[in-house]
Amino acid sequence: MKLFTRQLQPSPEMKERVTAVERIVGYDFVDKTLLEEALTHPSSCRPNSYQRLELLGDSALNHAVTKYLFRDSRKFNEEELTNRRNDTVSNPYLARIGARLGLYDCLLRYNTPDLDDQVAKFTEGVIKGKDMTGSAGYKVLADVVESVAAAVYVDLNYDLDKLWKIFKPLLDLEKSDCMMKTRESDSMLGYITSLPYTLGAKAYRVIISLLVFCLRGIILLVIVCVWAKLEDCFAQ
Repeated sequence: MKLFTRQLQPSPEMKERVTAVERIVGYDFVDKTLLEEALTHPSSCRPNSYQRLELLGDSALNHAVTKYLFRDSRKFNEEELTNRRNDTVSNPYLARIGARLGLYDCLLRYNTPDLDDQVAKFTEGVIKGKDMTGSAGYKVLADVVESVAAAVYVDLNYDLDKLWKIFKPLLDLEKSDCMMKTRESDSMLGYITSLPYTLGAKAYRVIISLLVFCLRGIILLVIVCVWAKLEDCFAQ
């Protein structure tokens, strides 16, 4: 059951921004002043900025993603759960989501030319498919995603399952899975390169020699099979 029986409207200057984000998220707020607060940057000098909602949104998304991953049929272990959750709700990843959704354009702010420029460069890089990890301007984009998530969460009377139903498509989990696979590949590469230190140089050389010997045997076997096949063809 909703907390509000009638829609609470945003201020006139925020009406277009609120309506735009409702379309982006795919959710029609009952208390639209919640979304107005979520779209208010601290630079606006308004009494309520998105900072309180951002904190709640961070916790809500962490909980929702953890719950989703825990229920996954692949039954991830503790390390996998932690890594996959961190990949999905990390500030850099949420910033990319915010950039693709265009949430910054709907943010009420005042006299932030440097921040505007940083966000524009970050967004351009994301659109072009570049790795923007560590780039300036990403934090505010992640903050807006979290604050909007919190606004939805509160408007839904703190129903986590309903929040997840709305935000799951927005978070692009397939992209997050790709990041996890990259992490696993990097981990395997790191493991291989660390073998000389783990096993000792002598043992490592023995293993490499055995691998080379096996590879040569496989190549020789392929050559013999091909040669035999050619002989059969010539004989016919």
